[in-house]
Amino acid sequence: MTKTMILVADSSRARLFMADTPKAALREVEDFTSPAGRLQEQELVSDRPGNARGAAGQGLRVYDQPTSAQEEARNQFARHLVERLDQERKQGVFDQFVLVAPAAMLGRLRAELKGPLAKVLVETLDKNLVQQRPEEVRSQVHVLL
Repeated sequence: MTKTMILVADSSRARLFMADTPKAALREVEDFTSPAGRLQEQELVSDRPGNARGAAGQGLRVYDQPTSAQEEARNQFARHLVERLDQERKQGVFDQFVLVAPAAMLGRLRAELKGPLAKVLVETLDKNLVQQRPEEVRSQVHVLL
């Protein structure tokens, strides 16, 4: 009997589902939110980038973040979700898992996958199903069809 965990996510919300058998109904295990994922850059950053005067003749230098605060918040959310999945894997809660997310979030999640967790990923789906009912999510996941 193969137990399958399904992570359905977007940049600000994620839901974790479990199917105890390939034919079983999905049950929701956990619901995650990241309010920062929906905020605009100016809502996350309090002021302008720092700056400094250079030596004579070099002018003003502006120090800017290589990654925007909004992107960093989304990356942290993806990291948190993958860490949570890895905890479940280590406890033997599932045998395989599926990622369902829009392309940008799917890329963030994949970038965080490492080692044994990456080996049990069996399917990825580039769709935003975070607002859908469990039955709709189940109908889109090929591993469970």
